[in-house]
Amino acid sequence: MEFNDRLRQLRAEKGMTQGKLAGKIGISYGTIQAYERGQIPKGDYLLKLAVFFGVSIQWLLTGKGSKRVGEAFEDGEDSDYKKEETDLVRVSLYNAEPSAGGGTHPDLEKIKHFLSFRQDWVKNELRADPKDLVAVNVSGHSMEPTLRDRDTILVNKGVDTIKDNAIYVINVDGLLMVKRLERRIDGSVMIRADNKAVSSDQHVSKEEAEKLIIVGRVVWFARQI
Repeated sequence: MEFNDRLRQLRAEKGMTQGKLAGKIGISYGTIQAYERGQIPKGDYLLKLAVFFGVSIQWLLTGKGSKRVGEAFEDGEDSDYKKEETDLVRVSLYNAEPSAGGGTHPDLEKIKHFLSFRQDWVKNELRADPKDLVAVNVSGHSMEPTLRDRDTILVNKGVDTIKDNAIYVINVDGLLMVKRLERRIDGSVMIRADNKAVSSDQHVSKEEAEKLIIVGRVVWFARQI
């Protein structure tokens, strides 16, 4: 079994289309197709695929070693997401800045560094699987006062359906945006900004709403003072 076979297997296990996986990783549909034809991803995107599927880079790339990162940690092997000795979990902070405005392109994503959080807090307070979390910085002012320019947000990629008028990171035609989403009874969606002075609400029909790619739900933020 080669890399592309393992990638197809992982995608099938999650029941995801190539397009949906592309949106989650922040790359084009054509790039995912190329990966599944045998092209090897660059380091950043290989890491993102491994983190998203919860597998070790070594296994994904070569088929060797432990498949799951939890197993890798127990065996003492290196892993991309790991439970640290102090009972912390490590979350990747990406260079991508979802826009609280018109949108930014996700292909520029690179990992800046990692943030650490207590594992019990992530599971009990955020009610999230640590491997589903990524961190990014907000760009723009349309979500003020809730989120400000340069705030750091945690995004739960395990939540890809619209609930409770919450704030989400979405991929719209290849652009990352952070907005409040509200699903209507007729299946349409309102994309809302908290700062009406700089951004107006957008109504998305039921048909177009089905094409929205929800990267994940914003579950936490931090701000410098």
